[in-house]
Amino acid sequence: MKRSVIIEELAKRKGWILSAIHLLILAGDLMSQQVYVGTTMGFADHLENNCGIIYKENGLPTNPYQSLANHGATIIRLHVHLPPFSSSYSDGEILDFHSAEKTKISMQKVKSAGSRHY
Repeated sequence: MKRSVIIEELAKRKGWILSAIHLLILAGDLMSQQVYVGTTMGFADHLENNCGIIYKENGLPTNPYQSLANHGATIIRLHVHLPPFSSSYSDGEILDFHSAEKTKISMQKVKSAGSRHY
C-alpha cells in the first residue's frame, strides 16, 4: 500500500479514533460520580396500613424500605401533597397518605433503612 493511501485511511479514521478516546474519557468521568438507585415508595405505607398489604421477600414478611436498601437502593422518592385529601375519585374517603405528617413517618423509615429520601 502506498504511503499516501495509508495517510488518507488514517485521516478518515481519525474522527472515529478521537470519538473513541473521548468516550473512554467520558466513561471514566461517569464512573467516578455517585450513582443513585431507588424507586418511588409514597404509597407503601398506605398499602400496609389501610389495605392490609404485607410486603414479603422469600415468603417472609419484610419491611419494604429495608428490603430495597438490602438490594442496593440508595435513594427513595416520597411525595407531599396538600389538602384536600379526598375527591370524587375517592368516594369521600380521606386519602392523606401523602400528607406532610405521613411523609415524615415514611422519611424516618427510609432513614432507618439506610437509604436517602428526596
